[in-house]
Amino acid sequence: MILIRPFFSDTCTYIETQGVLAGWKRFWKPFFDGNEGTAQKAEEIVQAQTLPELINGVTAFHTRRSQEERVKHSTTPIHIVTGDQDNLPGLTYARRLVAQSKNAHLHVIQNCGHYAPLMQPAAVNSLIKDILRQAE
Repeated sequence: MILIRPFFSDTCTYIETQGVLAGWKRFWKPFFDGNEGTAQKAEEIVQAQTLPELINGVTAFHTRRSQEERVKHSTTPIHIVTGDQDNLPGLTYARRLVAQSKNAHLHVIQNCGHYAPLMQPAAVNSLIKDILRQAE
C-alpha cells in the first residue's frame, strides 16, 4: 500500500508557486520548536536545493509505503530513532512502530525534537557507532 498524504499536491503546488523559502516557512520551520540554531542549519539545507530537487524529495516522502507496513513486514533489524521531545510524529508513534515488529529497536535521544541528526548530531553519531559495533 502506498500512502499518499492529502496535502501532497497542495504542498508541491505551494512550493512551485510561492518558492522554496515560502515552503520552508510554511511546512518545515514550525517543527523546530524555537530551536533557532538547528532551524537555521535546516533552512540552509533547504535553500541549497533546487526547486526540482525539493519537489522530488517531497514527492518521495509523500508517496512512500507506510512506515507501519514496512516495519511490520521487515525481516531485518530496524532501529527507530526519535527525540524525547519529538512531536512529529512523536514518541507514542515510534513505540507503536516498535511494537509491530519482531526486529525493531527504539532509541530515544534526550533533549531532542524531530530532527535528531541536526539537533543532537553527537548523540546520533554515537548511537550509529554503537549499532554498527553490535552488528560486527
